[in-house]
Amino acid sequence: MFELSAEEELKSIEMNLRSTCRSLDNLLQQISIAEQSQQNAQMTYDLNEERYRNGELTGMQMNQFQTQLSNSKMSYTQAIINYKVQLLNIKILTLYDFEKDEPVVPITYEETKNKKKK
Repeated sequence: MFELSAEEELKSIEMNLRSTCRSLDNLLQQISIAEQSQQNAQMTYDLNEERYRNGELTGMQMNQFQTQLSNSKMSYTQAIINYKVQLLNIKILTLYDFEKDEPVVPITYEETKNKKKK
């Protein structure tokens, strides 16, 4: 059976952590781009909704703008999810919550026992 030494495991964790941290900047850019795309799609939809009310667009055309808006909202949401997943990966690798700025410490048996006594 193959087992990693502690040093090899530490190097693996460091490499994963570095890779994850590098991807965070890229994911923040993706969020920004998706947000701008969503805003543009909303403005396009709003403008064309007025045109639809005036009879200048068909229902089929309006449906395309609505689909475009929905897709841009889903892309924005997915970008945020991807970012949060990477933050979770960092939290798992480091046992530190950077959003709350506090360590993630597993509850020990003694802490559990003390809580039950109270």
